[in-house]
Amino acid sequence: MLYLAAHLAVHHALTGLVRAWDVALLLEREGGALDWTTVLARAARSRVRRALFFVLLGAHTAFDAPVPPEVLARLRPAGPRAALLGSLVGGGDTDRLARLEHLVALLLVDRGRDLYAPLRHALWPAAGWMRARYGTGTSRAALYRAHLCRLRGLVGGAAAALVGGASSPEVDARTKA
Repeated sequence: MLYLAAHLAVHHALTGLVRAWDVALLLEREGGALDWTTVLARAARSRVRRALFFVLLGAHTAFDAPVPPEVLARLRPAGPRAALLGSLVGGGDTDRLARLEHLVALLLVDRGRDLYAPLRHALWPAAGWMRARYGTGTSRAALYRAHLCRLRGLVGGAAAALVGGASSPEVDARTKA
């Protein structure tokens, strides 16, 4: 259950009816035998409670999957990140969620302090990573300029998607790939 939920949430930005159907089928077949106390404890230990909540809620909403209400109540996240993610998911616009996959991944993080490392690596990646992505033989300053241009495109695309507009061409091309 946790693997399916984390995979759907993190790698597919909570989109994909086939993946949600997999969760619903698992719940239909094994839901009565699941030890929900253990599932919730493992989700907390793995820090995927938010992901589990939104996946279970989606499977329940889309396919009437048998999710105990007390499980959803215990998992329900609070705070501004949860509210923003809830509004994005509740809108039902899967294209928009796909365009916002970077933001969705950040909103899914259970603990706010766990955002520091991914943000630091996204904003200031290692020079070796940038050489692999943007090409060898360029100066470190040129690599950071290329990276900042890419980040500007991603942030612009995310901002456009948040307000319901079109995303940047780079985000569209990457999403379709």
